[in-house]
Amino acid sequence: MLTPGARVRSTCRRQQMQSSIAASRACEECCALPTKMENSDGPIVRLLKEPAARKGFLEREKFEELEAHLATHLRPPVLFLYWCGVRLCEALQIEWPQVNLEQRTIRLEEEQTKNSEPRVVPLASVLVATLAEIEPRAVVFSMQRNFGRSGRKVARPAALAVLSN
Repeated sequence: MLTPGARVRSTCRRQQMQSSIAASRACEECCALPTKMENSDGPIVRLLKEPAARKGFLEREKFEELEAHLATHLRPPVLFLYWCGVRLCEALQIEWPQVNLEQRTIRLEEEQTKNSEPRVVPLASVLVATLAEIEPRAVVFSMQRNFGRSGRKVARPAALAVLSN
């Protein structure tokens, strides 16, 4: 998981790299710039360490095993979260007018997203079929039942076995 400052470090590191490249090109084009150091071909720019890549994603085979153990009412939101990578808080706000099964998309409005930028989420065939079976209500993924408790209660032993292998 990224630490709070990791995103800032990544951005700074990439900007430093661009500055380093620009300085190197300037040295090549204009020898009069005092940017070369002794025993060096160009300026010394120390780059920040890049944060580690995120971990913990399920491979498709493992997810399909896990899916077999899900309660019926949990299947649509969990499939959507897995296939689309949408945040849970975004998924819980989706209303039916935002869903277009013919175009196979869901439109997320700016007030629904973390970065306040609207976006269109493409839907895989399995999601189109799953959403077509849902009876339309106010929101697409209703969590009137307790999402956490029912998920743990119904799927925990089998799901943990799948995830631990």
